[in-house]
Amino acid sequence: MYAVRPLLQLFASAPTQTFTVQALKLVRDRMVQTGLARNTVNSRVGRIVHMFRWGCEEALVPASVYHELRVLRALQRGRSKARETEPRRPVARERVEATLPHVSRQIAGIVELMWWSGMRPSEALAVRLADIDRTGDLWEYKLRYHKTLHHGKERVVILGPKARAVLRPFLMRVPAPDPESPLFSASEAEAERNAQRRKDRVTSMKPSDGSRMRKRAERTDGRKVGDSYTVASLRRAVERACKEAKVPHWTPHQLRHAAATRIRQAAGVEAASLVLGHSNLATTEIYAEASMERTRQIMRELG
Repeated sequence: MYAVRPLLQLFASAPTQTFTVQALKLVRDRMVQTGLARNTVNSRVGRIVHMFRWGCEEALVPASVYHELRVLRALQRGRSKARETEPRRPVARERVEATLPHVSRQIAGIVELMWWSGMRPSEALAVRLADIDRTGDLWEYKLRYHKTLHHGKERVVILGPKARAVLRPFLMRVPAPDPESPLFSASEAEAERNAQRRKDRVTSMKPSDGSRMRKRAERTDGRKVGDSYTVASLRRAVERACKEAKVPHWTPHQLRHAAATRIRQAAGVEAASLVLGHSNLATTEIYAEASMERTRQIMRELG
């Protein structure tokens, strides 16, 4: 939606067959003017081109339009007016620990799981009981969806002792978690917050107070607030906690960088690559099992 917004602002009524690479450059200029970073602009322009590719496949857009849009080169560092961002750095453990008291039990679990496992935010948010193999001394989290799935790759996250300790309270709770639902439930966190508010009330609760709380817990489309967390809601929770803790702002993505740095320092670059799931798609499957065994050894010590 964010990618196509400037497209609709400028060319909502224009026929798709008349859309040119010059028009796409105008859309990109609008993105730059709004203050978006260069990498973000390039990513969103790529999504627009991909949208036209889909239209071409569905015979909604002439193939010539899609092929013309592909010639637009990405913005280069130092050669455009787009804002540049600082390289993402790993977050210090001290800042994470200062932030944790200001988030819910569920958000704290996600953060700690990412710190010890090196997962991406989307991977940690999607953890389900059904996806975790707990038969061995090391648990294996087998992702249903991941970025290299369409290449036939399997993504397995090895969970060492510290990561298992983070997950265990969520796995052993009563009643037992639904195997098919996200282990970290935002609606459960909201219920716990409301229960704590009622416990902390000095005055008795009026019927109108309960009505207001129920309304706050409902979206305009009737769904309850946060049946599951999103990457955006995780980021906002961490941002609020940083302000409350009065520590420099950090983002969940920096937890993955911190895990990579820690593992690289202890076991080398290859080890970090294995644990974080970085792979060369041209590598033969001969090394798959050897790589997994090396990953297990690493996570016994560091995860």
